[in-house]
Amino acid sequence: MIVVQICVEWLVTFIENAFYFSIVRALAPEQFKRKKQTFLFFAVASVITTGIILLNLIDLSFSLATIIYFCLALSFGACILFRGNFVGFLSVSVIYLTGLGLVEGSVLGLIERFSDQGFSEQYQSFSTLRIYILIVLKLIDSLVMLVVHFILKKAKVTLKQTEKALIGAVLGFLCAGYWLSAITTMTNFKIDMIQTILALAFIFILCSVYFYDQIRRIRQEQENTALQNRLLTKNYQMAKSSYESNARLYHDMGNHFSMLQNYLADGKVEEAQAYLKRISGDRAAYSVECRTGIEAVDYILSQKMEVALQHNIETTIHAEYPKDCNIDPVDLCTILTNLLDNAIEACGRMPEGSDKKLTVTIRRIKRFIIIRIENSSLEEPVINKGNFLTSKQDRRNHGWGMRNVKSAVEKYHGAIEYEYFENMFTVSVMLFYQ
Repeated sequence: MIVVQICVEWLVTFIENAFYFSIVRALAPEQFKRKKQTFLFFAVASVITTGIILLNLIDLSFSLATIIYFCLALSFGACILFRGNFVGFLSVSVIYLTGLGLVEGSVLGLIERFSDQGFSEQYQSFSTLRIYILIVLKLIDSLVMLVVHFILKKAKVTLKQTEKALIGAVLGFLCAGYWLSAITTMTNFKIDMIQTILALAFIFILCSVYFYDQIRRIRQEQENTALQNRLLTKNYQMAKSSYESNARLYHDMGNHFSMLQNYLADGKVEEAQAYLKRISGDRAAYSVECRTGIEAVDYILSQKMEVALQHNIETTIHAEYPKDCNIDPVDLCTILTNLLDNAIEACGRMPEGSDKKLTVTIRRIKRFIIIRIENSSLEEPVINKGNFLTSKQDRRNHGWGMRNVKSAVEKYHGAIEYEYFENMFTVSVMLFYQ
């Protein structure tokens, strides 16, 4: 029987966790994709719940150690699962536990007032009566949560607004503790050493998971930023080289014209042609054509087109881009640079004499930007979980391109689709803009 009662306690506490995280979900965006988010929710909620159960095995009353542990554990759990800061989540947890304590404490106070004197002892032990009371309390909590979610939806409360309420929430928490101690005998605000040690141990576990996740995310962002900076530096150097070449050409243009006129005046047509050929060879590596109106993007399109032509790749570019678009040019360059590099590399692996084609299309459809890149490919690229599996030996320093593309696309709530048909590989990117 005791095992059944502990299982009921565990389930009831897990439901209380779920109630809290449902409130946070209404206030803050989720940290991960749905599948991973669901897995981490069960993992975090299970750890918090297990900690509460171990503390309750020592004392089933409203103990100080249990309440403080629950408050901090919920806050760190929210930091792991949702995007926000600790102060905001702490505010929500204090407000949530204050409300939960007031509702359940008031109900228990009423029951205690109209029941016999042995009610308190039975409720604070693993008994059948406690199971019935817990079921009633969770049903009441469910109704209250429906009202809370309705209010949050209508009022459109944000996490930052709850941060401002932290001081008021703490004062309310203290007042609620005083109220509970006045209406029921089932409170224990004394500090128990064993409970305190257990609470600190579980909080340490949650803190370790949180800080590990933060360090891992920071390292990944640093690697992505470093790669992005290298790509931008590379394109900047090529653009700078083009400008310098054009500047030299324009500076000496008058002298070149004079030489050509002298050759032609003397009837030296072949010499004039040879001199003109040398001038053409000294021009910029590529000319920048205004296609989108965004200088950096136009540089990349022009540069990649010139590289493709040098590899005998038939290239076509159709670009239409809105001026009022809030998409960061750096993100757009990241997407185009990586996708075009992959496309040119795939075309380069085609046999000599075969048709090598590259088509770039950028279109606006309502509030979406569609980027479609089609290229010849001898075989279908291997894609695992949305990432190209690099064929290069140094996998540590390669294969980051598509990860950066995915990161940039997700930033604008977009999507990436792939298609391979008859030696043509197509990647389509959709970005939402406001």
